[in-house]
Amino acid sequence: MSLRQVLFAAYVLVCALSVTGVLFRGVQTRPGLVLGLPWGLAWVVGWAALTFVALVIFDGTRPADDDREEGAA
Repeated sequence: MSLRQVLFAAYVLVCALSVTGVLFRGVQTRPGLVLGLPWGLAWVVGWAALTFVALVIFDGTRPADDDREEGAA
């Protein structure tokens, strides 16, 4: 596995732990709104947006030899 794959796998693990609640506890002690969304929903939407950015970076840093189509001989 390349370094970019290891870093992306680590990001996915942190993202999964934070969205499922393992890292979510204690982030905010009082209820509130973020851009009109309840805090819990804003937390999940924020991680979804960060995941989109991570996927764009992961795809953009792909080596040139990976550009060939799968299954092409």
